[in-house]
Amino acid sequence: MNWEDHVDHAGASDIGIRRTNNQDAFAILLAPSEDVWRKRGHLFLVADGMGAHAVGELASKLAVDMITHNYYKLAGLPATEALRRAFADANTSIHHRGQANRDFQGMGTTSTAIASASFLAWSAPGFLLRLPVIIKALPS
Repeated sequence: MNWEDHVDHAGASDIGIRRTNNQDAFAILLAPSEDVWRKRGHLFLVADGMGAHAVGELASKLAVDMITHNYYKLAGLPATEALRRAFADANTSIHHRGQANRDFQGMGTTSTAIASASFLAWSAPGFLLRLPVIIKALPS
């Protein structure tokens, strides 16, 4: 796989039939250069918010924003460790925000990311993929 190979991707979300607002968020970040691709790969992230009305929507948006930002900010760490830390930091931040404000109690999100590079993809929270086959579940 060459970093310049075309990557077909798409993202879509739907509120479903029970909600009036969309509690999903996603990000697709394609590496801008071969160097970034080799170190970090392309990043695909989806988050599904939980909690009453706007708090689930806020939680999923915060998760997507924080995870993508921290994943690239932690450039000195191996990609798998940077993604794990980005998830942990986002989790801590969202939890604290939910505890600090009565209106945000019960706020949360589920999130999954895949960072795909030349030789593997890592899906938080815990699957190492040797493209295209899942080979190992990592400890959380």
